[in-house]
Amino acid sequence: MIGDQIEVRLLPPRFAGEVRVGITAPKTVHVVREELLCQPPRQGPRDRMCRKGKDHV
Repeated sequence: MIGDQIEVRLLPPRFAGEVRVGITAPKTVHVVREELLCQPPRQGPRDRMCRKGKDHV
C-alpha cells in the first residue's frame, strides 16, 4: 500500500520472464509509467495531461 488509497500488486505473468504490476488508485490520482513520459507527445488531451513530468505523477 502507498498511503491509504493506493494499492500496488504483482500480477501473475502471462509468459516466462514477464513481470506485471497492477495499481489501484482513486481516479483523482494520475498513474503514468515513467517510460511513457519519455516518448514524443501524442495528440489527445489525456496524453497532454500525462506529459507534465515525473514530479506531477
